[in-house]
Amino acid sequence: MVNYKHNLINVTNSLLKHYNAKTHHNTLPLLDEYLAKNYKHVIVMLLDGMGINILNNLPKDSFLRKNIKTTLSSVFPPTTVAATNAFLRGQTPYELGFLGWCQYNKFENKTDTIFLKRDYYTNEKIINNLYDLLLRPNFLEQIKEVNKDLHVEAIFPAPINGSDYETFTEQLDRLLMITKGKRSLSYCYFDEPDATIHKEGINGPKAIDKLKYLNEIVYSFRKKLDSNVLLIIVADHGLIDVEYLYVKDYKEMVETFYRLPSIEDRMKTFFVKPECKDKFVSLFNKYFQPGFILYTKKELLKSNLFGYGEINPILDSFIGEYTAISISNKAIAYEIDENPFKSHHAGKTLEELSVPLIILT
Repeated sequence: MVNYKHNLINVTNSLLKHYNAKTHHNTLPLLDEYLAKNYKHVIVMLLDGMGINILNNLPKDSFLRKNIKTTLSSVFPPTTVAATNAFLRGQTPYELGFLGWCQYNKFENKTDTIFLKRDYYTNEKIINNLYDLLLRPNFLEQIKEVNKDLHVEAIFPAPINGSDYETFTEQLDRLLMITKGKRSLSYCYFDEPDATIHKEGINGPKAIDKLKYLNEIVYSFRKKLDSNVLLIIVADHGLIDVEYLYVKDYKEMVETFYRLPSIEDRMKTFFVKPECKDKFVSLFNKYFQPGFILYTKKELLKSNLFGYGEINPILDSFIGEYTAISISNKAIAYEIDENPFKSHHAGKTLEELSVPLIILT
């Protein structure tokens, strides 16, 4: 189900190869053929959450759907922290250590919310945070190192990375401007349709409207581009509608922990006291099963779910004695949220793992 030979990271490695930078994994032959045509400008766009199952809410003859060249596998877990960092670098979560929304930070003894650099449970700011520790040069930086005359630029919505682009239209306008200049490679990230689908569900009217908007605006953008521009569009994951279970509802389970759970709601890792392992498994099976695969730490690290390569030296510190990976619609939060997500990702289903490769010439 998770395929690291026909994967998001292979797209990145095709880009690295084309621009004569060092590759980390295999390339994607289909994309290599397009890149071999030596377009003056290459734009790489990642639309968060626009997996195949989400795109299927558009008509078959819609602009985005009819330009899907192949279906790729996301990395595991299929979630923004793991997938976007893997894509940007061209390496696997196994190598990079980025696994999910919040991970245990052994240097600060805190549950570190990766993108926010704050403690997940207390909101306290973390100076020695995992994001800064784990981050490596992205594909733009790697390519620029060996292509000094190439213009490279990363474009994010505000406030990510200090960006001041308030709308997707502003991001696209900047991309268009770049294509009027010297040879270039650009990366554009947008946080939709993921943000809307989390709140509204995969079939919610607002989610469908957001998808239609993206289809229309990308179509209009493509019409403005010259023939010397190659536009590559991917997504980091799909989403599915979820049903929540809450750990805090079960006091006897919480008592088995020496540290609170972390990573993701559909891939929850549990730090269990040595003398409580059997009790934890029994309670988990009683209250949460069916719907999950419960891995021991050893089983998970040997599963290759996180990919291949040289293991990140602190990867094992992020993983507890047991990790529950959802293979159903179930998700696990620590406690009840007033506004829980209707849809989520990071589980082991095809809906979450299948993402498009859209190529527009």
